[in-house]
Amino acid sequence: AAMPSVTIRRSGSGGAYSINSREFSRRPQRVVIKNEYLYNYQLNRKPSGIKERRILMKENREDRNEADSKLKTRFRHQNIIMGPIGLLSSYWQLTHDYSIIKEGKFQGDRVYIIEATPNDISFETHLYGKIWVRKSDHNVMKIEWTQDGIDGYDFIQQMAESMRMKPEITLIAEYAFEENGIRFPSKYQIIEAYRDRRQRKIMFSRTTVEYEDYRFFTVETEVKYSGQ
Repeated sequence: AAMPSVTIRRSGSGGAYSINSREFSRRPQRVVIKNEYLYNYQLNRKPSGIKERRILMKENREDRNEADSKLKTRFRHQNIIMGPIGLLSSYWQLTHDYSIIKEGKFQGDRVYIIEATPNDISFETHLYGKIWVRKSDHNVMKIEWTQDGIDGYDFIQQMAESMRMKPEITLIAEYAFEENGIRFPSKYQIIEAYRDRRQRKIMFSRTTVEYEDYRFFTVETEVKYSGQ
């Protein structure tokens, strides 16, 4: 059976709702477990690099306020904002082959759909896939990664084989927010499904993260030295 759709009421400041739904095939009934989390998500850029920090504000509508909280979803994710760089930066361009596979529309904008695949130079295991690029300014609007580069994919594949199934995991990020010429994620989704020997698709889990209420801060410091 298909995973039921979930509607969320969004609230809070600077947070992202994350839904994790699991569906198990049992007899005589199906069991569905749903969890909902509200995080205050912070992305800090420092000379040493970019660091993510999360405060768990609510868990299933109950107040938490847990600082430096780890994600409680089935799949972990990080640095979604860096998705376009991980496929299109000058460094990664050397390790990918690119082709325009389709033209179309996304959220009302004309886009190219570009497929990036590792070439013979590639030596690292990483995520790759399809990129939706807006024609008017070449902004990245959406990325859909393949499952092969998922961290721990070998374990997922072994688990699926033990059940005589094949994994079909989809990872999708959308970038609807823009600030100072930089696009930020608006939605991230992981759909975990498996296909059995009869080619029936079984949905196991769905994780949806919605980013909202962005706030941008610039912190400047001035250091003065007094002479002796």
